[in-house]
Amino acid sequence: MIITIGGTIILWYIVIITRICWEESKVGWPIIIYHRLVPYVTIHLILATLQLIYLLPFYLIGYFKYNDVMKHIGYNFALCIRLFWGNIILSGLENIPDDKAIWIGNHQSILDMGIMTFLPCKTPLVGTSKSSIKYVPASGIIAILCNTILIDRKDKDKSNKFFRNSVKVLENGDSINIYPQGTRKYGYPPLPFKYGAFNLSAITKTPILPYKIFYDIKKSNIFLKFFPIIYPKDIHPKKLMKKTYDVMYNK
Repeated sequence: MIITIGGTIILWYIVIITRICWEESKVGWPIIIYHRLVPYVTIHLILATLQLIYLLPFYLIGYFKYNDVMKHIGYNFALCIRLFWGNIILSGLENIPDDKAIWIGNHQSILDMGIMTFLPCKTPLVGTSKSSIKYVPASGIIAILCNTILIDRKDKDKSNKFFRNSVKVLENGDSINIYPQGTRKYGYPPLPFKYGAFNLSAITKTPILPYKIFYDIKKSNIFLKFFPIIYPKDIHPKKLMKKTYDVMYNK
């Protein structure tokens, strides 16, 4: 019985790791990443499983809150990213606001989830993700503990729930990280933005902090550049979307 359960869990991990790598291959990543991506995902999931052993009990008894869980999973990502991908270099730190904001980044890889934990946000930062993350072993549960807002764009009712949950997060004084392309794509040309994040900004009057991730694979560096904050006052959401896109891609 124990062997059967153990074998099923191992198979689950193998299936998830294989699927992640297969999905990354579809978004245009160079083949060179595979000697990094497979061990990166494997080690991250193993560490996340070990972390869950203490994070879940501490969360259930109220000793840890969602931002504490985020901090601890950040240690995991920091180790794995630096081990397999190199240094993270930040610029534009003078643009980081003291108050809540909607952080808007470009989405190129599954690594972006780990990069989010490096964002120097001065308020608690809540992430967003497609709902399928809940099926990822250990990481799915941890994402829920981190108060991650899940979205299923194929279901209109769930998309509306995503918007309502985002409003609650902002009303609580927390910031939100959103990748408005909706799906990842490596390199250029970048995918267009979707409307939702900018409608959220306009309705809640929450400023946008655009930032851009650049992976220098050959030199093993990851660059994060933060742009000046964009205020939504008297700007239509579609114009806000275009302005953000232009700022990030120097249009």
